Amino acid sequence: MAVPDAMLPALIALAAAAGPLLFTSGTEAPLKTEQLALPARCSLCPPGKVSCSHYPSFTVKEVDLGDRGAELLAIVPRRAKGPPPSCRAERSPDELSVSGGAEPWEGYFEGARGRFVFFRSSDGSVGAHVFAVYDATDGHRILAAESVGPVKVEAKGARVGLAFVRRSLAPCSPLAGGERCWSRIKAELGVADPAPDCATAYREANETAAKVACEGDASPRCIEQELRLRPALPSVVPPVLEYEVELHDLSAAEPKAAPDAKVVACRPPE
Repeated sequence: MAVPDAMLPALIALAAAAGPLLFTSGTEAPLKTEQLALPARCSLCPPGKVSCSHYPSFTVKEVDLGDRGAELLAIVPRRAKGPPPSCRAERSPDELSVSGGAEPWEGYFEGARGRFVFFRSSDGSVGAHVFAVYDATDGHRILAAESVGPVKVEAKGARVGLAFVRRSLAPCSPLAGGERCWSRIKAELGVADPAPDCATAYREANETAAKVACEGDASPRCIEQELRLRPALPSVVPPVLEYEVELHDLSAAEPKAAPDAKVVACRPPE
């Protein structure tokens, strides 16, 4: 059933209010949360809100007007043993802008651990979400990645890491390049043997495309010709790989995944 345009802002606001979608375990509970209602901008618009999550050394502020992605995402430093900053829509001179800074991010706040703040994107592909990690001390973006399913925060003392299933486009196609391509994939993505089964997913996608192309002539001959002469996804097209990733230390200069990640899926690009 189609959703009337007038209802879309309310549905977007409802989805945004649903809470964390990715960082569902391992985040740190804020010392205090506040929420301030804002008046609706129009008769059909949902009311806006300002949400503040206070942590020992900073506050994360999110101004949501019901559009796709928060209107404002910011990290506000907090003085040691000082009171939390006031929760208001107006910008403060000392806040670090996430949505409008040097490395802007569009989306929603997900949680925090230590000095690391997590956000998800308002966009995402089927079954996956893009997320980012920012450093609360200077507002610098440490990492941006795409996760299939939830992201697990793993903390040991002051060290904070992440575990998730990453989705990446392979640099070549193992169906066409064989072992040489697979060696390149292992070197560039840090994955381990064995090579995944990419042939099955490509065959299924091409069979579906062939049946669509042969609509009205669903004979085995037509489908066979489509598969042989005009495959929708030739074997030279690099696949999308989903593989387990562990980042042990977000404070490293360049957070790197632990080697020998396991590939859990191989499929044609969307």
